[in-house]
Parts: sequence; structure tokens; C-alpha cells
Amino acid sequence: MSIINKGEVVVSLDGTERTLKPSLQAYNTLGSRFESQGELLGKIAAGNLPAVISVLRYGLGLSDAETKKLPELAMKTGLYSLREPLSEFVFKLFNAASRSTR
Repeated sequence: MSIINKGEVVVSLDGTERTLKPSLQAYNTLGSRFESQGELLGKIAAGNLPAVISVLRYGLGLSDAETKKLPELAMKTGLYSLREPLSEFVFKLFNAASRSTR
């Protein structure tokens, strides 16, 4: 059993558990690619593959080479089964950042 740190979310990709970890890079990159947290959450809920891949890439801290495998892994896993953990991660990522700037 693994201990999850604040803001981390476990996601299963094609049967393998991975941990999404909040980072400044994830916050800055996702924040600049999407107009708002709401837009990103809406795209995740709709099963938008580029949005799903972006959250996975920056939440997992993957390199360009590692990212190339994500579309296939996401499709094997099922985009809709990724909605809950990815949405939870985005919510934690953006809300933790907004609390720390007050």
C-alpha cells in the first residue's frame, strides 16, 4: 500500500497504477493551455483526448518520448474511466495553487 501525499492522485493506465503529482510545471503548462480550470474539466468530462493526454503528461512528469505512448494507453484504459481521477487531480492542482497565493 502506498502513501499518497497531498494533491497526488492514483490513476490506472491499462492496468498499471501511476501517481499524478502536482508540480509548478503542471500548473503553469495546463493553466496556459486552457482558458480556465472549468474548460479543462469540461474537456476531460467529454473525453477530449488531447486534454486527457496533457493532464497525464504533466501530472506524471513524462518526457516527450514517454508521452508518445499515452494515447494508446488512454484508449486501452478508456477515456471515460479516466474522468474521475484526472478531474480530481486538476481540481486539487488548481485549488492548491489558488490557496497558496492568498
